[in-house]
Amino acid sequence: MHVRKPKHRPSILTASRHRICACVILVLTSACLARPKGQPAKPQRVRGEVINGDCYLGFVPDPPENADGGQGDADVSDAMAAGALDKDDILQRVKSHVHEVKQCYEDALKQDLDLSGREVFRWTIGPRGSVLSSRLISSEMNAPEVATCIGRHICDWRFPEPWFGGNVVITYPFVFNPYRPAAPAALPVNHTLFKGYRSPHMLVHSDAHQDAVHEVTQRLEELYAAITSTILAAKDDFPLELILFASERDFHKLSPNSLQGIFIQVRNRGVMMMFYREGSNEWGPAGLRSDYVQVAVHEMAHRLLDDVMPHAPSWFHEGLASFLETAFIREGHVWYGLPSASIMAALQKGPILPLPDLLSTTVDKHSWTKARYYATAWLLLNYFMVGNGGREVSRYRHLWQRLQEKPERSNWADVLIDVFDGKPLAVIEAELQNYADVMIVGRSRAARLRQMPITAVGEVPVREREADPEFVEEACRVLQANQGVH
Repeated sequence: MHVRKPKHRPSILTASRHRICACVILVLTSACLARPKGQPAKPQRVRGEVINGDCYLGFVPDPPENADGGQGDADVSDAMAAGALDKDDILQRVKSHVHEVKQCYEDALKQDLDLSGREVFRWTIGPRGSVLSSRLISSEMNAPEVATCIGRHICDWRFPEPWFGGNVVITYPFVFNPYRPAAPAALPVNHTLFKGYRSPHMLVHSDAHQDAVHEVTQRLEELYAAITSTILAAKDDFPLELILFASERDFHKLSPNSLQGIFIQVRNRGVMMMFYREGSNEWGPAGLRSDYVQVAVHEMAHRLLDDVMPHAPSWFHEGLASFLETAFIREGHVWYGLPSASIMAALQKGPILPLPDLLSTTVDKHSWTKARYYATAWLLLNYFMVGNGGREVSRYRHLWQRLQEKPERSNWADVLIDVFDGKPLAVIEAELQNYADVMIVGRSRAARLRQMPITAVGEVPVREREADPEFVEEACRVLQANQGVH
């Protein structure tokens, strides 16, 4: 119900001769609660004190008890005003102070966790908008300290001056409901089945058969030794961590079907997540396949690079990881430079991504051209490592040094121009496109590979260790929430 403000103020108006009454139902109540004409409300006897020199604070002597638990919040459910004030003004002013009411409740929760209920206050607003009195008239909580705290705050509140002078009486309930966070939904995979394993450089969580875990760990340890001794040095502060799913189906219950593996952060630890695929463990140069070794090495490269250069740009991360993922070992050498099937298809399909686009954004912002993003990033790193018979490696070292200086994203183009001896981006892009057309698509695999001698690792010990199902669960929820975003 809304009372319109008269155009002209009456020359004589007293509370005894005329009473303008507006019933304001602020939230839930639908009926007007005005008392019948000629029947003033009986004042309720309460104990109290004078606040700020002119505000009388009172409370009901013995409020009934009610119990509930948890950290709480204050909410407004309904309110009634008797007098001449707009309901929106009243609601706006009360809501602006709800944080004070909430603080009173939360302070009491520190002493009594079983605290909740409905507290109804009545206060009187004087002709100048100040609160003349505040009292608790109904309570479901046995918490006089909460009532006193709220009443003191109400005495400090200021409201608009009532129309035509006089007082306005507000009856207002605060409902305190403890905050209970919803229990997380059950995971679609059983994280309690994941056992723990340890090898020299890896921690593995897996629900796969022990033989599969040993097979994957052996392959990754061999490639770890090869990569860290030739291309990307590693910190030995903490091992690589892998969550290996026995089932591709279970992995894709938490991620898009297109995702083969991912590197995520859990508890400030870099974690690789992937699934085991039986029968795809043969060494190359069958690099046009997509198997668990390739996926694992890609994610391993992210983790290794994140350790030594956490600020590395996305294009460098993805380019180096894509370059290393197809590495294979043969006769005491590690071979690099083989394109994956997806990269080869992207290079054959069309032109590379313009370098300004590659340098200015991340792979996630190129979802419609993701294959071109990976292919162009890989091509750039491949050019440094393999191009011109390996004579471009000095450019890679120069690039590494410049990236160690932590340049801003806006300066990445300048970094690349410097690495290419001042050539404009358009010229660099043309060189890379020509390299893709001639060296990658048009010639044999052997012409684009680089071999580097390594020391054989031998059989790697893999031992069981204590399982950590809570960590696996947390990682699975991160994967599920991110939906497999790199």
